[in-house]
Amino acid sequence: METQNIGTQLILWKHKILEHNLYYGNTKYWNTIYNMEHKVLKHYMKHKVAEFKHILRSYLTLEAFKLITNGYHHL
Repeated sequence: METQNIGTQLILWKHKILEHNLYYGNTKYWNTIYNMEHKVLKHYMKHKVAEFKHILRSYLTLEAFKLITNGYHHL
């Protein structure tokens, strides 16, 4: 994945989370993604794709990770 596409990808993930009712009327998942964005975007240039996947996984529940990465196998 090219660096300039990371921001777009994270926006798509945000929408997927909301569309699939993982928001649950609170800020849990929104804050998770918000915090992930800042940390991942800040350090992405220093990480390889596999490391990016590991970072992404560390900020999400397994269910959310599987959901939002479904169809994004190029990660």
